[in-house]
Amino acid sequence: MQGKEGKFSTVFPALVERDQAEKNYSATIGCDPWVLKIRKMLGVLLEGISNEFSGEVAMDLMDLIDSERAFAEFAAKCLK
Repeated sequence: MQGKEGKFSTVFPALVERDQAEKNYSATIGCDPWVLKIRKMLGVLLEGISNEFSGEVAMDLMDLIDSERAFAEFAAKCLK
């Protein structure tokens, strides 16, 4: 464990005075309005990308294998 000003002051803010902590826990994850704001921002992000990452998953093994092959071919082309 580091000194009072070390990285643990972020995780355990009680180890140091709040005004001396590297990060202000009470202004971020310890603050309900901040958490709600982040959730709202993530909601907008997820809504914007949901069509890219959602869909049905085939239950047929051959369809899954074909899908994996297509993805592998796509990835190989991208890496060239």
